[in-house]
Amino acid sequence: MKEGSLVKKWLWMIIAGGVLALVIVVAVVFLLMPHSKKPVVLSATQLQALQYTIPSLTTNLSDNSMIQTTIVLQADSPKTLATLNSSSAQINNDVIGVLNSTSGAQINAPNGLNVLRNRLIKALSSFGKITAVYFTSFIVQ
Repeated sequence: MKEGSLVKKWLWMIIAGGVLALVIVVAVVFLLMPHSKKPVVLSATQLQALQYTIPSLTTNLSDNSMIQTTIVLQADSPKTLATLNSSSAQINNDVIGVLNSTSGAQINAPNGLNVLRNRLIKALSSFGKITAVYFTSFIVQ
């Protein structure tokens, strides 16, 4: 009889070990599986509070035409906005650099403003995540 109870004991240990292993595998898969997040949609007031305005700039373009523009940057967070607010000279310098390396023809080309927006976002990425660039005034001569 001792032999039968020993077999039952081992059988229960094997079953318990299998259940424990299954629980561990399910927990690991659940923790590693990406969970869908609903994107956060900010209100117009919240978006406006995260905007940084670059005052009117006038500079040469690469083809000796001139541009005068006012630009608003949309920050992704208060931290990025604080960085933008404390870096105005560097931001102006980087924006002028992008504008100086752009021609009037490139800006006036179809989709030219979108290309310029993307270049500005890339050039200013060291200040934090810029989600949009808005031109509030824009003259090319």
